Amino acid sequence: MTKVDVTRLLTAEEVGTAWQLYEQQFTALNTRAVQRHLMTQAEFHYVCQDGNVEK
Repeated sequence: MTKVDVTRLLTAEEVGTAWQLYEQQFTALNTRAVQRHLMTQAEFHYVCQDGNVEK
């Protein structure tokens, strides 16, 4: 079983780690998709600091 923790805000270190994983996993999808699916780094950081979005 996989344990998933949900949080509202990420620390700067967590954002950096999450961005690396996100970019690594979704870059290939972005080149194959008709529409842009990958957030820019600025969009990603904004979402990570938005307390209304569960992470």
